[in-house]
Amino acid sequence: MTTEAQKIVCRFIELLEEESQKTEPSIFPEESWTALPDLDRQVAQLTAEDVGTLADIILDWCENNGYNTILTALQKESLKCDPQDDDEEIEASDPSDQPITNQSLRSAIKTAITNQTSTPE
Repeated sequence: MTTEAQKIVCRFIELLEEESQKTEPSIFPEESWTALPDLDRQVAQLTAEDVGTLADIILDWCENNGYNTILTALQKESLKCDPQDDDEEIEASDPSDQPITNQSLRSAIKTAITNQTSTPE
């Protein structure tokens, strides 16, 4: 069963991956890319693997920086992040099926920063 916190973290990772590959991201404001290292530092300071805390950090980061477009997008449903029917088998090779950890979020942040800074303007 997927909790609300898991959905938030999963959706954030999904949005990071999608938006960082666009030449003109529509959800992440331009200034958010330079603020991502701050989010990464906050996640790095966590000593325990707690999805609820990760979700809180993401939401606080968005709220404190006024990233309302990200907050709105986090509320939308996602095929990758929403629970599957119990009868439906999930393929283990799908990265969204892997446990959400501090490291998986940090990795997604770093990849997104790299993608966005290497995207031609």
